[in-house]
Amino acid sequence: VFVDIDRTLYKTYSQADFLKFLEQRGKVAKGTVRRLAIYMLREKLHLLSHDELMRRAYVFTKGWSEADLADEAAIFFKHQAVSKFVHNPLPILKDHAKRGHQIFLVSEVIRPLARHFKEFVGARDIAVTQLKKSGGVYTGEVAQFCFGTEKAKRVEALALEYGVDLHRSYAYGDSMSDFPMLHSVRHAVAVRPKRALKRAAVQAHWPIVT
Repeated sequence: VFVDIDRTLYKTYSQADFLKFLEQRGKVAKGTVRRLAIYMLREKLHLLSHDELMRRAYVFTKGWSEADLADEAAIFFKHQAVSKFVHNPLPILKDHAKRGHQIFLVSEVIRPLARHFKEFVGARDIAVTQLKKSGGVYTGEVAQFCFGTEKAKRVEALALEYGVDLHRSYAYGDSMSDFPMLHSVRHAVAVRPKRALKRAAVQAHWPIVT
């Protein structure tokens, strides 16, 4: 079972909420969240690619130690993120677990945050966006994205590593970024889908969870 995080398990965008949380705690410069909102608007207007949006968004990690960012992610998850889970997918994943299905999270959420989602849902492993580090300190650069077609590649890699048959597997996602991942398994499910994915799901006769 391969599952996206943001807007599939989590109601909105966990990384944007995490950045807001850090700004409120004085851990990043004031105006960081506002700049991210501008980048997101520019992407929506097709003035900025998604890759470039995410590169700019992760600049805030520059100079953070792995341990310090991990600590902040743990506090954020415990005090804010848990309350913003989408309720409908959780019983579905619980049923998968009871049936002995392995659960994997495939998301562009960064590892320090994504690992808490992994523990919460009992996933076996995660495939996420990787940040560059030097001597245990983040450089503010992206080592590897987990978005779009890359998600399908990471699903295939997980399937190979854990002996998973994709022709018997399930995938859950909310947007066209998840489409390659959804298309790579036998049982695809659209969760709270955006308009484009909803159209694709209807055409492909995929179930839709609202």
